[in-house]
Amino acid sequence: MVATLDPISDRVAKIKPENFEGDLIKPGHPFYGYIWVNKERMSGSPCFTGSRVPIRHLFDSLKAGETIDEFLVSYRGILYQQCTGVLEMAASGLLCEFEES
Repeated sequence: MVATLDPISDRVAKIKPENFEGDLIKPGHPFYGYIWVNKERMSGSPCFTGSRVPIRHLFDSLKAGETIDEFLVSYRGILYQQCTGVLEMAASGLLCEFEES
């Protein structure tokens, strides 16, 4: 496997294809590589791709006054680019379709 300059693509390439089975986020979707959503994983909560860490944890951490870097220390498997991508998507309203009621 050859590493690219895109850490998100590198992350996806390292995940076994069977881990994407049943996922609502398909290749080509703007969230692909940033988050995954599967009703069989964490009760369907959107999580950072490649992890079982709900994206809600990022928002809760930021709300509590933590920085992204502090969040990443607590959740070492998450990429900085995933965090900033999720925040940009949330700011643009793209995550509304997956938010819990």
